Amino acid sequence: ALPPNPEPLLAWAESEPMLSRSTLLAVASKALPVAALAALGGIWLGAVPGFVILAPLIAQLLLIYSTRNETGRVFTAVSTTEGAFLRYGSMLELCERLSLDAELLGALRNRLLEGGVRPSAAMHAFRRAVGWFDLRHNGLVHPVVNLLLLWDVNCVLMLERWQQAYGRLARGWFEALGELEALSSLAGLYHDEPGYCFAEIHEAAPAFEAEALGHPLIDSDARIANDVGRIEAGHGLLVTGSNMSGKSTFLRSLGLGAVMGLAGGPVCATRLSIAPFKLKTSIRISDSLEGGISHFYAELNKLKDAVVAAHENGAPVLFLLDEILHGTNSRERRIGARWLIAELLRLGALGAVSTHDLALCELSGELAQRLELVHFRESVQGDRMTFDFKLRPGPVTAGNALRLMRTVGLDVPLDSS
Repeated sequence: ALPPNPEPLLAWAESEPMLSRSTLLAVASKALPVAALAALGGIWLGAVPGFVILAPLIAQLLLIYSTRNETGRVFTAVSTTEGAFLRYGSMLELCERLSLDAELLGALRNRLLEGGVRPSAAMHAFRRAVGWFDLRHNGLVHPVVNLLLLWDVNCVLMLERWQQAYGRLARGWFEALGELEALSSLAGLYHDEPGYCFAEIHEAAPAFEAEALGHPLIDSDARIANDVGRIEAGHGLLVTGSNMSGKSTFLRSLGLGAVMGLAGGPVCATRLSIAPFKLKTSIRISDSLEGGISHFYAELNKLKDAVVAAHENGAPVLFLLDEILHGTNSRERRIGARWLIAELLRLGALGAVSTHDLALCELSGELAQRLELVHFRESVQGDRMTFDFKLRPGPVTAGNALRLMRTVGLDVPLDSS
């Protein structure tokens, strides 16, 4: 199940109070119920005639009518998400007791307690205010109490006092909780995988280099790790290989290594050296019937995003492009792919591109100097294929699509003769 979403209530907490802006309304919300109750007491004692109650009741009816939209809006915003909001109260209370010895945890605790406010105390105050407002759920009692005591107006005023005191701080509490959860997740991964490393981040010399880099979602008994030689800015890898040989998994390993490393988390490698990259990928692509976007057009948008990011100032782009332009014919794929890779490298980006098209490996000029050819391959023994998932230098020499077709029962010939 998804965790509760506090966003609707945070949006209300950050908005401007409406009823509290009127001093007259604030005074009337206290004075009119007192007048109504005093009139009722006088009538009960026989000290005043019955019509005396009409003046305060009519005034209260008018006030209830004029504020009905605002009280309804606040009740909807609060009552529909209060559970999501309050469920985090115990977590905030734990965060207030974080150790100051750990730098990051101490900084999170100080953010939570900014301005001398304890989030847990603020949440308790919110719970009390919302508890009064819950009377609206009682269809028999609420109309009478609301008419006599201006219940809804006073509840909204109470919530707006909370809003003014704590509303602007609430989002920061949840951002701190999010950071704590992220740190806890990274710490849990390192506890489970003590053999992982932490990335060396070098801002001065943008490059990617790794030893024994693997994919963290593959079981350690089955995982095959690969070394990645130093890829500097303006250089890249062209990865070829047969189907199922490991090209896409290798690109995903590069991306996960960069993301985990830059997040300060453990990386599935024995060593990783990176820079603060802007990661741009074209790996998982989805078309859209509703949006009228084909698979090929969706890929073009991702490729354009990588080029646009490479033109921008700031951190260099790390691009990972899987089966580049595979949705078009061979001639146009070669022209488009070579231009795109050359443009990214010219702009100082670095990364890796995979392809089935062996003709793309026929490089010349500057592109041949900037792009290193590597490949994965399979071993064939009779009708059986095996993969070792090891990265090797140079281009692959053959594909295996026809053999894979035969393994699933499609009796395709292995040659055109």
